[in-house]
Amino acid sequence: MGMKSVPLTLAAAVAAATAATARAEEIRIETARTAIVLDAKQGKEVGWLYWGAKADEPAQKRWRGPLLSCFGGWAEWDPALRVTHADGSLTTELAFAGCERQTLDANRTRTTLILKDPLYPLTVRVAFTAYAKEDVITQQVTLTHQEPGDITVHAMASTAPTLPEGDWWLTSFQNRFLDNWPNEMHVYEERLSPGTKRLANYRSTRSAYFENPAVLISQGPAQEEAGEVYGIAVAWTGNWEIDLAMDTGRAVRAKAGMAALAADYKLPPDTPYVSPEAILTHSSAGKGQISRNLHDYARNYVLVDGDKPNPILLNSWEGVYFTFDEAKIKEMIKDAAEMGLELFVLDDGWFGNGEYARDAANAGLGDWQVNAKKLPCGLQGLADYAKSLGIRFGLWVELEMVNPKSALAKAHPEWVVKSGKREILQGRSQWLLDLTNPAVQDFVVETFDRILREAPGISYIKWDANRTVANVGSGYLPKDRQANFWYDYARGLYSVYARIRERHPHLQMQVCASGGGRVDYGALAYHNEFWTSDNTSAIRRIYIQWGTSHFYPAKAMAAHFSRSGVGNPLKEPFPASFRLHVALSGRFGFELQPSHLTEQERKTAEAGIRAAKDYIRDIVQFGDLYRLHSPYLRDGYAALSYVAKDKSQALVFAYSLDTAYDKGPLRLRLAGLDPAKTYAIEEVLTPDGRKPLAVSGQKRAGADLMREGLTLPIAKLYDNCILRLRAL
Repeated sequence: MGMKSVPLTLAAAVAAATAATARAEEIRIETARTAIVLDAKQGKEVGWLYWGAKADEPAQKRWRGPLLSCFGGWAEWDPALRVTHADGSLTTELAFAGCERQTLDANRTRTTLILKDPLYPLTVRVAFTAYAKEDVITQQVTLTHQEPGDITVHAMASTAPTLPEGDWWLTSFQNRFLDNWPNEMHVYEERLSPGTKRLANYRSTRSAYFENPAVLISQGPAQEEAGEVYGIAVAWTGNWEIDLAMDTGRAVRAKAGMAALAADYKLPPDTPYVSPEAILTHSSAGKGQISRNLHDYARNYVLVDGDKPNPILLNSWEGVYFTFDEAKIKEMIKDAAEMGLELFVLDDGWFGNGEYARDAANAGLGDWQVNAKKLPCGLQGLADYAKSLGIRFGLWVELEMVNPKSALAKAHPEWVVKSGKREILQGRSQWLLDLTNPAVQDFVVETFDRILREAPGISYIKWDANRTVANVGSGYLPKDRQANFWYDYARGLYSVYARIRERHPHLQMQVCASGGGRVDYGALAYHNEFWTSDNTSAIRRIYIQWGTSHFYPAKAMAAHFSRSGVGNPLKEPFPASFRLHVALSGRFGFELQPSHLTEQERKTAEAGIRAAKDYIRDIVQFGDLYRLHSPYLRDGYAALSYVAKDKSQALVFAYSLDTAYDKGPLRLRLAGLDPAKTYAIEEVLTPDGRKPLAVSGQKRAGADLMREGLTLPIAKLYDNCILRLRAL
């Protein structure tokens, strides 16, 4: 399954404009500002002619390579498609056989090219869906055959566009471990040189923890608001690869899709083999526009209830970890309600009894019964208590996993992922359940439903996945289909998600995998938001959230006020205002024990909650992002802003990160404002012990703020500010 926009309604099907156009010469896929142009002649190989801005097309349009290169012929490409046919032949050719066009609604069109092998009954359908206003185009490949037996699909990319000659740079997003603590989505930039650069994930369950399945490709280093930039993301919660192959003429082919490692798929006749969607977007005005395109796309077409604000919550994990009882949880719920929060989420440690009690990470997973000793009133009792105080109740689960020390592991050892007689390796003291097995999928769905039946007051789920695949193997799959595991596991996970969503369409859900391990567009199609990182240190989160914002919207990016001092040379919590302001720039929440807050910390936090409800949340979650000053400049500052869609309001977040030598004030040019409007500037949530900045109270024209900018004297270590701009 791809994005939630993929299934066609009957009305959309009836609106299909043309089917099986037999003699197309040129096929165009267009959005408001961009176009993909393909060369398609009957019986010939389809080729890329152009991808970019409509305005640049005439000068740049020419044959750039095959739409979907196959292993065969001169075999000069690392192929996008490689198949062994039922008769043992290694080669494949694909020729254009037709085109279907469908109008899905006023904003979306789908163009599907039909490609056939002239010698074998093998058909490939390449579907492009264009989102006009968002300037996003998705591409997905479906292979079927009617050969007399299984074929083996060795590799099938989702997309493989070729970009013209140029000074191409790659921006990727990778986990940079610091202080033995994760730092997802750090930005890495490098100049491409002849040869192939590969980014990949071979960990299956955590698709995005070490490398995110998304890249930027730019002419020169990617700039925020200028320059040619392409964005490619793979919507896949599994193993993936993105290859950037530069030839000696400096043209680049960007091949992206499922990983081919140990994944030779045995495909029976008349069975669709469907790639993940590749998400493509282009900007002639810098990577900032790439981000805004994708944020709109995510809110409008990917995220569950993407048009509704996400709540301000308190998660229990960093507050109590596994050590709690009913009285302590009720105290946290009461504190959350008194602070003005909207939701309390009970994290790990609530289940398992007796020898399998979940008092640490080594027991209980798989035995999803409430721990009667810790919580005698049960989950519904906690939900009722929360409701009586005016807030909602949520719960953490990790249903794909099982501890060896559990009743489930003893009852169903055949459900565990394992490689024959080899040791079943543990990660976080747990094993992985085999979601290629329909019985395991049923168990997960039925367990999820039972938890909600027993506690119907649960209105939010945090879905976690804390280990990767090791010693891969399946007791369910036949011995000649063990390599089908990678694809079938991801499809099994999506089947579970889809069944849960069908039964609980508006249940709020957060996707988590040891932090940001499932920040990918495949998983996000079933969730309202994601847990960005287990690292809640404010200084680290500036970098993590900066990188994450390139492809994923703030609305979905959980950012919690915590007491973590990781990364602070003073080895203590950062100033409360600094932690608050960083958290407010994403989906604002809390990760702590409220009773541990000082009086001043609580006062600061409650002021932030009031401001978030009043105006900050709407602007951050639904406004346009502008990254104004990168922390990677290493000059001691970072700044970003969100501008309301109608440009009537904006928020500017600015942070002082260190005390760099000769560090002067931050000089900041704003972006995205209406040049004709005059804006009143107000500093809000001013840090304790500091007077409001001199710019507070000024009235400035939008054009002036974008041309001349602001001078912000926040050079002191961990000083920061939030400026609210309102059009007069």
